[in-house]
Amino acid sequence: MQPAFHRDRVAAYGRYIVEATLDMLRRWGVLAARGESLDVSVEMGALILRIALKALFGLEIGERALELAAVLAPADILATPLRPGDKRGKEAFQALAEEIVETRFSNDDRGPDVLSVLLDAVDPATGESPSYEDLLGEVRNLLLASFDTTSNALSWTWFLLAENEEPRRRLHAELDQVLEGRHATAEDIPALVYTRRIFDEALRLYPPGWIIGRKTLEPDPIDGGEVPAHTMVALCPYTMQRHPSFWEEPDRFDPDRFAPDRAVGRPRFAYFPFGGGPRQCIGEGLALTEAVLVIATVAQRYELSVSPGFRVRPEGRNIIRPRGGLLMSLAERPRRNEGRRG
Repeated sequence: MQPAFHRDRVAAYGRYIVEATLDMLRRWGVLAARGESLDVSVEMGALILRIALKALFGLEIGERALELAAVLAPADILATPLRPGDKRGKEAFQALAEEIVETRFSNDDRGPDVLSVLLDAVDPATGESPSYEDLLGEVRNLLLASFDTTSNALSWTWFLLAENEEPRRRLHAELDQVLEGRHATAEDIPALVYTRRIFDEALRLYPPGWIIGRKTLEPDPIDGGEVPAHTMVALCPYTMQRHPSFWEEPDRFDPDRFAPDRAVGRPRFAYFPFGGGPRQCIGEGLALTEAVLVIATVAQRYELSVSPGFRVRPEGRNIIRPRGGLLMSLAERPRRNEGRRG
């Protein structure tokens, strides 16, 4: 699948990411005019689900994504045991995965998406193409890895920006300077340095995959003891990324931690929201592209604040998510050179 996640291929998704975000903002405009709040966790879920289905599977579902996200966003699909909301989410998730495979399995059209690559794959040992069950398993894995993680990371980003005025001010200043009122493009990402640091810092404080499992291949000495071969080891980015030995004031939101001069000497695995080594997340580049473009596009138009009286509480199950959603209010920013596009 690696060719489908190549840097150039991911950059080509940029226009669609921005267009999908602008579609969402048009709907937000109606809510803002009415003074209504919205559940940002569902909104980010719908947006990332729509982007993921298009980028990974070549499917466009439009506003149907919001209906699906309302069921999927609050659910922990991998939970044991399942709560009622988890059960509904798991059933909806399974039905979506089956729909994706059945739609593409019976269609000869091929594109640059991941599912096309999988459909054309051949096992070098047997000469066989993937079966329906093979494809269904891959689709489920890709959906889980792309939808749940990035959408929750973006939800926490909006919460952290709402609670921290100076980073929010600097974000708006960078967007005004770099974009000059036009919509962001993938080509702008290298210049949106502070925007990227904001997302990096959100991932530090609230890594969606807060526990990562690995199995030892051979005995491994550690701290005077030994981890036996074939032992499951749980690594916890949430703990490491808030460890005071590596992070000054570790619970404070400070995007400048990721400035080059402050990162010097920091151990490589003091920060690993995407894992590491040969099993590092294959979709890291896509997730970062999505995040920077979504943050830039939304923050150009709106400031978000937690709705009065709503309590934000993290819930650490398989993914760290805001318990009960994330209810936020919208305040429209003055628009510069409206209508110019990148």
